[in-house]
Amino acid sequence: MSESGAFDTIVAARKAYVDAVAAYNARLEFVRAERERGNWLNVDPEYAAMSEAQSAFYRTVQELADAAIRQRAEEKR
Repeated sequence: MSESGAFDTIVAARKAYVDAVAAYNARLEFVRAERERGNWLNVDPEYAAMSEAQSAFYRTVQELADAAIRQRAEEKR
């Protein structure tokens, strides 16, 4: 994968994570307001989406960093 392709992939993964966090935070704010009024809502789906996006971002960065390290090692041979 080229450096620009790797960067684009990292940016896309980071954007997915940031978007999931924003969605979760918006939902959490709503949930907290509802709880104050005595309503109970389940936020697990939003938390799961945020958590998965974060994990995907970390996996993407790790995989691309590992690939870049392997490629540079091969180029030095």
